[in-house]
Amino acid sequence: MLSDQDTNMLKQQLGRIPRGVLAVIVRSSEDAPVVIVNYPLHHCCEGRDSGEGKGGGIQGEGGERLVPFPTLYWLTNPRLNNTLADMERLGVIDDIQNQINANHQLEHQVANDHRAYIEQRWKQLTKGDQEKIQKSPAMLETLRTRGIGGISNFLTVKCLHLHYAHHLATLCMNPNDPSPGTAVGRLIEQANPELLKIRQSFKFGNN
Repeated sequence: MLSDQDTNMLKQQLGRIPRGVLAVIVRSSEDAPVVIVNYPLHHCCEGRDSGEGKGGGIQGEGGERLVPFPTLYWLTNPRLNNTLADMERLGVIDDIQNQINANHQLEHQVANDHRAYIEQRWKQLTKGDQEKIQKSPAMLETLRTRGIGGISNFLTVKCLHLHYAHHLATLCMNPNDPSPGTAVGRLIEQANPELLKIRQSFKFGNN
C-alpha cells in the first residue's frame, strides 16, 4: 500500500501512478521512490490490449481479465532514467552485449539473474492467482520462462532501465552477497562509475 506521499512523488516522477504498485523498495536520500515493485498481472480490456500473444489471460476475482505485466521492478528516479537513456544513445547496450557474448561465465551469470527474476516474480503472485495460472498453459509458459521485462532470450540485453532496476532490487534483497546485484547491473556501473556514486546514497528496504 502506497502512502499519500509516495503516490504524489510517483505522479511527479512518472506523470501517473503505474497499475498494481506493491511497494517502494529503494529510495533516494530524500525518501523519494527510486525502484517500485509491481504486481505481475494487470487488468486488461478485451481488444486493443487483450494479452493475446503475450501469455493469454486469467479471470480475476471481480471477473476482470488479468494478463502478465512484464515489469516487476520499475525504475522511477528521473536522474537515473535520464542517465541510462543517455548511455543507450551512446551505444552502451551494444558494448555490454559484446562483453556478454565473449564471456561464457558472464553468460551463465546473466542467465541465472533472469531465473532469479522469474522466481521473484512468481513469489509476488497470490496463491489464488498462481493456481489459476497453472491451469492456463499460455500464462504459465510466459510467467515461468520469460525473464526480465518479458525477455525470452536470456542472453539479449533489452533495456538498461529494466536491468538496472533489477540490479538495485537485488542489492536490496541480498545486501551481503559477495557479487552484489546482477551481472548486467555491474556492467552498467562499470560503463558509468557515476551510477555507483549515485546509488551509494540510496536507502534499501521495503518501506
